[in-house]
Amino acid sequence: MTQFVNFTQAELVAAAGGDPWKLNSELQAGDSGAIDGLADAFHQAGSHVREADEEFDAAKKKFKEAYKRNDSESPIDESHEVQRAAAELAGHPEKLSQIAINLEHVAASLAIAQRNSDAEIAGLESQLHAIDDQISAVLADSPSEAANLLASANAATAAAVGQLETFRGSYVAQLDAAESAMMETGYTPDAIDDADGVAGNAPGEIADRYDKSGQRARDQAMVDQANAAGRGSASSMIGEPGYMTQEEADAAARLRDYQAIVDPAHSYTRSAHAHGDDRPTRLASQRLDDYMTSKSTGPVPKDLVLGGDARTRAEARLQLQRDLESGNVSWHQQPMTPDDATRLIDQMEASDRSNALTKLQQELQASGMTAQGAGTVAEGMSQGIIPKELVDGASAAGKPIAGGAEAFNRGGEALPTGRHWEPGVAFSEEDVKALKTIGGRLGWAGNVIDLGVGLYEWHNGAPLGEVLSKSAGGMAGAWGLGAIGAEGGMAVAGPPGAFVGALVLGTAGAFGGEKAGEAAYDWLTR
Repeated sequence: MTQFVNFTQAELVAAAGGDPWKLNSELQAGDSGAIDGLADAFHQAGSHVREADEEFDAAKKKFKEAYKRNDSESPIDESHEVQRAAAELAGHPEKLSQIAINLEHVAASLAIAQRNSDAEIAGLESQLHAIDDQISAVLADSPSEAANLLASANAATAAAVGQLETFRGSYVAQLDAAESAMMETGYTPDAIDDADGVAGNAPGEIADRYDKSGQRARDQAMVDQANAAGRGSASSMIGEPGYMTQEEADAAARLRDYQAIVDPAHSYTRSAHAHGDDRPTRLASQRLDDYMTSKSTGPVPKDLVLGGDARTRAEARLQLQRDLESGNVSWHQQPMTPDDATRLIDQMEASDRSNALTKLQQELQASGMTAQGAGTVAEGMSQGIIPKELVDGASAAGKPIAGGAEAFNRGGEALPTGRHWEPGVAFSEEDVKALKTIGGRLGWAGNVIDLGVGLYEWHNGAPLGEVLSKSAGGMAGAWGLGAIGAEGGMAVAGPPGAFVGALVLGTAGAFGGEKAGEAAYDWLTR
């Protein structure tokens, strides 16, 4: 534990409302090297298709650039795991290659998150020690100045919590997408649960959290009361006289999912379980985790790509889950089973995320950036990384018109050496010029959109898609397009992706802001 003279780590954590050191420790507990090794084993077992090899090599390159050896022993029996998967996917070696690609993406994303998190903690501690020394120097003569410095230490800690949650949120989103893709091949990625650096996300841990929270007991009491009153549970009749209320039906669904996790052999998953298919158990744990996350308090990871945060994402998933099961969406009026609905939501989220990042890169290139520079910006934003100089410049450009363009120009000039970019990453002269051009135009946009790197104010959780032209996305129709807040030009997190579909989670102001964002971006890039 880091020691200070004028404050303690515990005091900083209490004032900040979150613990950056704990968040970093949890991420560092992950073993990206072990996941990388498992990916290599699957890659060797799979069929070597040129396109698959290229994608695997690209992910491997990202992993090697970010990986820091932790000398831990691999918790994964690679040969046994590959043999198990090969037996399950007999006759489909190409699926082993796809599993390898997804595992390598997980390994790379975890390594990047670990590197960024370590750097953030190092920067925070350096800043805190400097503040601590300043407090010691002024404490005797100026208690008020010392108090202001202490407030700065608390604010720095809170900012670090937000940044670490951003790193974690970006990684978790990519982990979820990769695990969903692996399950679509027929493989359940249980082997990486102990190595993925996300505490409490294994199915058994989720079920245990639900039980110990007291919610399982409350749900059981609610369902027992409904059953005693003779209220049925037919999904198409929920809320009708003689049938369960929506609240009671949701409680029954959670109890069903809990049973599927703790006793799959005697739950609705028994048929799949008898054939060695654990995917239904994994899907049940996703739904239960969504509920627990939706009811959580305190800081949660933000989603910089699709918008919102872990809580808003969980709430939206739960609502769409209900509507898909009852056939209450315009684009899919046939009722779905719980598992089919969850799988569809997972697919939509993954598709929307990919579409948003691809669209961002295309729009940056259309604005004059090179493919490499646009790819670097998109990759950095998806990880929650933006050069500090460019954020500062963009923020200044969003203020009154006078001086806005010049402020962004200075930020653009600082871009190649931005301290948040990893060593070796630089932008071409054309990239800097393109970003300066976008930044200059931002001066006229003023407070309508205050955009990081000329696109969006990512610190407020606004999605990348917020200022992109609308695009057909996923099976729901339109991918996540956030809203521009009406009050003070503050960006607000919009619906987290096309999976929200017809649920219309945004307010009237959000819809108006969506149009404003689209129009503004069209003007910025014309």
